[in-house]
Amino acid sequence: MEAVLSVDHRALIKSSFDQLMPISNTFVHLFYNRLFECRPDIRPLFTTSIEDQGPKLIYMLAMLVRGIDRLHDLAPTIEALSKRHVEYGVKPEDYQSVGVALIWTLDEVLGDDFTAEVKAAWIEMYNTLAEICINAAYN
Repeated sequence: MEAVLSVDHRALIKSSFDQLMPISNTFVHLFYNRLFECRPDIRPLFTTSIEDQGPKLIYMLAMLVRGIDRLHDLAPTIEALSKRHVEYGVKPEDYQSVGVALIWTLDEVLGDDFTAEVKAAWIEMYNTLAEICINAAYN
């Protein structure tokens, strides 16, 4: 798998993620609140507190953003993680809900800096990653 996002989209994701890092705690709480508001049925899949889960989310996002220029190198890690998520009870349709919560949260925390182009870049990245995860874990 080669880098599928354009150079411009990769740059937008990196710069917007840099903006997110100083407010990552706010991001985490908004993200999980939104996810559980939209999908209360998946709350039981999370057996740890948000305080414990949040750093894992930020770490994973940071790994993906830092590796966005070489997603093919990250594919084995992404695929292994997606297979573990099956064991936790994650279903393919859950990826859509996570994506919606992610984009909503980015919009909330980045405000005017979450332009249409930045949004398109994040959607493209998330959809690419979700496809990798679903294909690895369920096909």
